[in-house]
Amino acid sequence: MSGSELNLIKKRIKSIKNIKKITNAMGMVASSKVKKIEKYIESNNKFNEYMEEIMKDMMEISNQGYYEGIKRYVFGNGVRNKLYIIITSDMGLCGSYNSSILNFTIYKLKELKEAPSIITLGEKGKIFFNRFRYTTVAEYVDVPDIPTIEEAKTISEMCKKLFDEGKIGEIYVIYSKYLSVIKREVVLKKILPINNDDYKDIKDIEDIKDIKNNKNNKDSEDNEGNKNNRHDKDNKYNKEEEKGKNDSIRIIYDNDLDDKAGDYIINAYLEQKLLNFMINAKASEQSSRMEAMESGTKNANDLLYELKKRYNRIRQNTITQEIEEIIGGAEVQS
Repeated sequence: MSGSELNLIKKRIKSIKNIKKITNAMGMVASSKVKKIEKYIESNNKFNEYMEEIMKDMMEISNQGYYEGIKRYVFGNGVRNKLYIIITSDMGLCGSYNSSILNFTIYKLKELKEAPSIITLGEKGKIFFNRFRYTTVAEYVDVPDIPTIEEAKTISEMCKKLFDEGKIGEIYVIYSKYLSVIKREVVLKKILPINNDDYKDIKDIEDIKDIKNNKNNKDSEDNEGNKNNRHDKDNKYNKEEEKGKNDSIRIIYDNDLDDKAGDYIINAYLEQKLLNFMINAKASEQSSRMEAMESGTKNANDLLYELKKRYNRIRQNTITQEIEEIIGGAEVQS
């Protein structure tokens, strides 16, 4: 009996060693990918800040009578239908990464009175929502380890089209925000209409509306005078923001441009927002996978220690028993 048990333990030890090699290798690969994508997060977050500054300016300018075309993206198009973009992973073995996102999503969806439209990014999200018979507008898989603007553009174009056609009135994104290698947070972000909470340092949104109301209450002479004054200033709207002590950025807006300029900025804003979410999601996925594989390697080491200890104890007992049998046989013969 002890011999067969020893063989069984040896097989288990061999199997666990093979699993340990896999988890260790996957952990190292995930760690390498996290370090690589962290560089992109830093630069992309910086660019994201610049885009938000531009949108802040555009919100002010549009309420002073320029770029009228972007107002519906700020104040809404009057449609109540909602669209949720759910970002998950294509592969598993990343701990609770996908389950935390999907559980959070289901919790949020249950709060809604009407069933929303859904776009999934990642194989795991696609499988989940198909299994529970949710209606999806689009499904995207095979997102690269470092997402590019091309992937973000494909999704943003579809979202903007649905919004412009009046099929969707609000667009939300649920993803895992990367905070550090060991810390992630599942968040819900509203991207259309543009969330005014993201621009708390801008004039209060009611104040912005007052600008529009005051402007409309002026008589035609005042409007004409203001128009002439704007042209006297070369039709330029200037905004200068101090960045640090010596670094400064001056953004110049041409008031004579048509709505295509505002439309272009909205497109760039949506693409950048989605790209930022996708990069954060990928970093969170890889860091979660790294943690899961490190935990798997540690558990394999602990299990190997216990199995080897058990193997040695059984082997020692077997040898002791055989020695006792030899001694007993010798005593009988004597």
